[in-house]
Amino acid sequence: ASSPALTRQGRRLVFRNIPTDEADGVILAEYAAQQGYKRVAIYYQQDSYSRGLANIFERRCYELGLSVVDRLPYEFTYKTSDFSTDFELWKRQFDFDA
Repeated sequence: ASSPALTRQGRRLVFRNIPTDEADGVILAEYAAQQGYKRVAIYYQQDSYSRGLANIFERRCYELGLSVVDRLPYEFTYKTSDFSTDFELWKRQFDFDA
């Protein structure tokens, strides 16, 4: 229900009572900038919802002058619970603060 496409389809009786992904992505990037982060990595679930949110977040980061050092999708399964391998790889390859 947070997809921007939902309310852009021209239907007269569709409304939402939560922010769109566009609003959330922008707010998350602005929050990161307010916290003083300069170099961020984006880790997102491999699906259209998460990819769209990651794209909006990344775009706003660039507008705010934050560097996105890497983006990495992961495949979600109900058994997925340990992301330490990905994070260890990032720590060895990139200098980032968020």
